[in-house]
Amino acid sequence: MAYRNFTDGQGTRWEVWEIQPQMVERRMGIERRRQDAAQTGDWGEDPPIFDRRQMRDRRTPGRTRPAPRVNLGSEMARGWLAFESATERRRLCPIPAKWEDASTEQLEEFCRQATARAKLSLA
Repeated sequence: MAYRNFTDGQGTRWEVWEIQPQMVERRMGIERRRQDAAQTGDWGEDPPIFDRRQMRDRRTPGRTRPAPRVNLGSEMARGWLAFESATERRRLCPIPAKWEDASTEQLEEFCRQATARAKLSLA
């Protein structure tokens, strides 16, 4: 993961790094388990994966999928640049090509294009 920092024209120091979500399918609640091929009678293109669990399903009765924790838009699923200063957070997607090699002026422009996000105050 690349990481950079820069100071913009107003003297604000920014940190910037790339975020690449790795487990989007889990957060979206997509069922990844497959049915036993003996139950369906169709092995399809992939070999069967047999469920070896012996205990009952611990999820809430009546629910077939867990509730999504995070709902990423399609553009967010490919990652974003995170910008953070002492007082502000921003994020930019899609990730600009070769941003790691960008000049300070280019990073400042990317930061201006980024969407502001709330920053939690611990005070």
